[in-house]
Amino acid sequence: LEKKLKANNLKYVTSEHESKTGAPKTRFYAQMIKDLKGKLDKTTYPSIGDKTLQYPHRSRFVTMIDRRKKGKKDNVFMYTAPGNCRDIPTDFVPEWFVSSSKSTILPNVDYGDGQNALEEANKNNKDESKEKLQNSNINSG
Repeated sequence: LEKKLKANNLKYVTSEHESKTGAPKTRFYAQMIKDLKGKLDKTTYPSIGDKTLQYPHRSRFVTMIDRRKKGKKDNVFMYTAPGNCRDIPTDFVPEWFVSSSKSTILPNVDYGDGQNALEEANKNNKDESKEKLQNSNINSG
């Protein structure tokens, strides 16, 4: 996860959560949002301009819990979405949220501006190797 976030220059924060205590509480997420907000500025997130205090208003961000380590603490990642599916328009239609999730939830290493990933997602590739699948874009489509 971290490798993909760094490759796409996405701002992120990470924390650990004890999986046997159930889902993280609201306070846990509130602290992560506060930490993520502290990493943003005009140069890395130009659409917020002088309104950093209002983040995440009209902004899409993702929280992902990595539960691959059995019996240990889960790694929780919170990160900004890539630019092509990050900023919620003022005149959005309800389907915008489905479309942005279909674009990407966790971008692949070569995601870039998202155009190549969208073209690849629209192809019908039946012969895919395990390595290609591990490095692919994770989306809801």
